[in-house]
Amino acid sequence: MLSKIYVFITFLALVIVPLNAFPWGPNGHRIVAAIAEERLSPSAKTAVHKILGHESMPQVSNWMDLIRSDSAWDFTNSYHHVNMPEGQDYWTAEKDPEGDAVRAIIYYEDVLRDKKASKEDKGVALKIIIHVIGDIHQPLHVGTFDLSGNKRGVSWFGVKTNLHKVWDESLIDFQKLSYTEYVKFIDHIEASEAASWKKSSVIDWANESAKIRDSIYLGLEDEEGNRIYNLSYKYNYSNIDTVNSRLRQAGVRLATFLNNIFENKKNVDADMIRAKLDSKPKYGMP
Repeated sequence: MLSKIYVFITFLALVIVPLNAFPWGPNGHRIVAAIAEERLSPSAKTAVHKILGHESMPQVSNWMDLIRSDSAWDFTNSYHHVNMPEGQDYWTAEKDPEGDAVRAIIYYEDVLRDKKASKEDKGVALKIIIHVIGDIHQPLHVGTFDLSGNKRGVSWFGVKTNLHKVWDESLIDFQKLSYTEYVKFIDHIEASEAASWKKSSVIDWANESAKIRDSIYLGLEDEEGNRIYNLSYKYNYSNIDTVNSRLRQAGVRLATFLNNIFENKKNVDADMIRAKLDSKPKYGMP
C-alpha cells in the first residue's frame, strides 16, 4: 500500500511541478515586453494600442501566469515550455499532444492576422504571444530530464531552492532593479546585433535555449567533475550576461514578430513549421 502511495505522490510531483514553473519572473517578462514596446513600428503601436486599450505590453506580460488560477485556462499550461531532451532538436523530440511554446506562437499569430477574429480573441492572442516569446528564450524552459531544473536542488545565497527558480527569478531579482531600471541598464543594442537576431525563426529560438541549457548544467560541475550546489556571487557573475542577452533577444524578436504581423508581412518560417507538423494542437479560447 505504501509503495502505491509513493508512486502516486511521485506522479503528482512530475505533473504539478512543470505547471508551477514560471518562466522568467514577473520582472523578466516586463523587461522583455518593455524592450519590445520601444521597437514597435507605428502601425504595430496603433494595432497593439487598439487591442490592449489603456494597458501596456509590460502590464499584460504576466497575464498567462495569472490565469493559472482559473481552470478554464488549463489548456494553456503546456504553452510555457518545449520538450527537447539533450541531443535532440525540435523536430526529433517527441511533441506534447497538448501543444508547446513553438506551436502556441504560430497558432496565435494566425489569430492576430485573422481579420474576422474578435477584439477579445485578439487580446488573448497578443497576451499569449508576448508571454510565450519571453518563455522560449528562458533556457530552462526548453525542458530536459529533470523537469527543466525543478528537480535540481541548489541553494541561492544559503537559501534552498532549485535551478529553475534561480534562472526564472533569482538572477534577475539579485540585481535589485525595478523592471524599468533594468531596461535602462541593458537596452543598449547595436543595430547590427539586432539585425542578426531578427534573422531567426521560433525554432531557432528554442534550439538556442537548448544549447544554453546544456551549458548551464555543465556549469554546475567544478574542474574535478563534482556537483556544485551552493550558488552565490560567482554564479551571478558568470551567468548574468547570458540572462541579459536572452532578455534583449526576446525583446527585439517580439517587436519584430509583432511588426511583421501588423504590417502584413508574410511569415515564411511559420508556414514551414505548419507544413511540417503532423497535426494541429488543441488550441482555442475558453
